[in-house]
Amino acid sequence: MSILACEKNGRPHTYRFPWANFTDLLRTRAREIPDKDALIFCDVDTHARSSLTYAELETRTATIASALHDRHGIGPGDCVALALPNAIEIPLLTLSLFRLGATSVPLDLKRDTPDRKQFKVNDSGSHVVCTFSDLLDEEQCALPESRLVATEELDEADPSVPYLEPEWSGTPDLEQHTNVVLYTSG
Repeated sequence: MSILACEKNGRPHTYRFPWANFTDLLRTRAREIPDKDALIFCDVDTHARSSLTYAELETRTATIASALHDRHGIGPGDCVALALPNAIEIPLLTLSLFRLGATSVPLDLKRDTPDRKQFKVNDSGSHVVCTFSDLLDEEQCALPESRLVATEELDEADPSVPYLEPEWSGTPDLEQHTNVVLYTSG
């Protein structure tokens, strides 16, 4: 059981969770309700809908985390930029990075200029930029100093490897770990 102490309405408050961390929660849900939808995505432009069950989400995030760790050395404290349009891969990659104790840095492909993308990557210290294979050339022009990885490659790893969550993941210490870095206009 995990305990999170914080303030609620100006008073000390304690939350008790029956799971140790995000990965434990996802594994538990995948075991208890494997066929229930865990993630639903609807493309606002095409109205195409896709979804993943808890079992699928567990397998895919494990596979992606494994590839990021084994092939690209991503681990606790590392930042990974996501140069992706609105797609189901954004939450998939973000949740995969949670498993590794790494931080997701989403880039805005519609609004970010090449200079702004470069600023976000440099400012966050992102080691890798994930994008779709058909965007690799465009993103390489915008981010010539960055190591780009095609998201499609990440789905080809061995999902059995990443059950290596570091010790920190058992303690939800919100002040010590950043899950997502968001750059806003205001």
